[in-house]
Amino acid sequence: WKLSHTVRSRVTATEEPHRIDWELVGGIDAHGSWLVEEAESGCAVSLVVTYDAGSARGTLDLPAFVSLDWVVDRVVDLVVEEGERVVERVVADLEGERRPVDLAVERR
Repeated sequence: WKLSHTVRSRVTATEEPHRIDWELVGGIDAHGSWLVEEAESGCAVSLVVTYDAGSARGTLDLPAFVSLDWVVDRVVDLVVEEGERVVERVVADLEGERRPVDLAVERR
C-alpha cells in the first residue's frame, strides 16, 4: 500500500519583505505563512503551518486498517524534506549558489 497525494496552494496576502500568507486549495484545510526576520548572520525564515487533520479524512483514501494519525506521523518527515529543498532553492536563487541550510521543525 502506498499513499500519493498532491496539494496545491495559493498566496492569500503578503507583507513585503517579511511575510507571505498561503492556504491550500481544495481538500485539506490548511494555511500558514512564510516569515522572514533579520538574524545575526543574515535572515531567519520560518514556515508556519496550521491544519485541521480531520479535514483529510474525507480527502484521503486510506485502507480501513490505517489510521490518519499514523499517516500524519510519517508525512511530517516528508514535509521536512520538501521544506529543506524549497529553502535551499530559495537561498540559491537569492545568493546565486546552492548551500546547505539549517531547518528546525517544531510540532505543537
